Amino acid sequence: MPALPELEKRGAHVVVVGNGATEAIASFRAATGFAGALLTDPSLAVYRAAGLASGVGTVLDPRAIVNTLSALARGTRPGMPSGPSLQQGGTFVFGPGNVDRFAWRDRFNGDAAPLAGVLQSLP
Repeated sequence: MPALPELEKRGAHVVVVGNGATEAIASFRAATGFAGALLTDPSLAVYRAAGLASGVGTVLDPRAIVNTLSALARGTRPGMPSGPSLQQGGTFVFGPGNVDRFAWRDRFNGDAAPLAGVLQSLP
């Protein structure tokens, strides 16, 4: 997560919420180097409540294919999926208090939230 130092410098507390089994946490940490708060919700309740995308179209979208080929060209190699591989993620900024400051729902593989938008949403 290359943006993590900048987010933390601005006072953000980054939490990753996955939906795999708790046994997948160690492999996620090993693959990403992420040492922060990491939660998992195998019931998918958080995933559904956040309104995140899922389906074959999210991985076969032409933009997803371009993103995948670009990542491969940069040397990124996919690991074995530890959960449903058709699910997309999102980026959310909350607080302080009961405030939803930013919401981004990935539409396809590699559809990451713009860092400028995330940084701008920080208090």
